[in-house]
Amino acid sequence: MLQVQHFSLEHERDLRPLIRDLSFSLSGEERLALIGEEGNGKSALLKAICDPASLEGWARRTGRISHEGERLGYLAQEAPAGWDAMPVYAVTMAQEAFAQRTPAEIDDLCRSLRMAPELCWRETAFGALSGGERVRLRLLYCLCALPTLLVLDEPGNDLD
Repeated sequence: MLQVQHFSLEHERDLRPLIRDLSFSLSGEERLALIGEEGNGKSALLKAICDPASLEGWARRTGRISHEGERLGYLAQEAPAGWDAMPVYAVTMAQEAFAQRTPAEIDDLCRSLRMAPELCWRETAFGALSGGERVRLRLLYCLCALPTLLVLDEPGNDLD
């Protein structure tokens, strides 16, 4: 279960509040969509849930976020720095969770994402792939870790 209690977030530079006193819980098969204008803290909230260290030096947060017992899968808006220049197969091989899955599991995940498993082994630079291919690969890597809670930051961006 994900629980967010009295969570507030403000920008460190100008002390502009992004989120004030947000509380919610999410469990089981429930889904939640965050909708709002750009710059209003949606991605910051997701980072606070999945990667709080990424907010240090950028935003101050108060309140409590708990996801005990959950294995988080986080798909950020962008691929990590450095991936664009790497061949796809090198990015794939660097994913520990991918290496832990059997070929049959990989095939099943690829099929569920409507992508050919061969995409994982291309020699093409990751950055040369279409936006949809990049998103699907990143989602595949995320799903290989068998998350119990999936957090997607604008997953529809760049889908073909």
